[in-house]
Amino acid sequence: MPFLKQTEDNPQGMPQAAFDRLRAAVRADRPKWLARQTQLYFTTHLGSDVSPEQMDVTYRQCLSTAPWALLKAQEACFHADNRADLRGIGVPTLVVHGDADFSAPVERTGRRTAELLREVTYLEYPAAGHGIYVSHAQRFNADLLTFLEG
Repeated sequence: MPFLKQTEDNPQGMPQAAFDRLRAAVRADRPKWLARQTQLYFTTHLGSDVSPEQMDVTYRQCLSTAPWALLKAQEACFHADNRADLRGIGVPTLVVHGDADFSAPVERTGRRTAELLREVTYLEYPAAGHGIYVSHAQRFNADLLTFLEG
């Protein structure tokens, strides 16, 4: 993730007000927020075949995270500017991203990450969210093995 926060030199980032609304929703009803995120995470609303049981396991794992830790992780991701670090990576890098990723929108994260890397293989999965390691497991594993073998 290059840089999520909207700044003068990062106009495509997320405005502070939107981030504040997100954190307020988490604080107001974290279980409800996480339940909504679970469906979006796996893009079941777009037809991915993830079982309700797998979704429940993921939801419960996230719910078991301390609220403070969740908020701090969100804060760290929002404020971290990784653009210079990404430009400095000089090894072959695989970036896989779902085009329906609600957690980390592809236009702000995956595509921009790929643009900053020197030697990148960029794969974008249609109708995939953040949980592609489950929702698109066969393709993801095959693409990962192909990259590692190459």
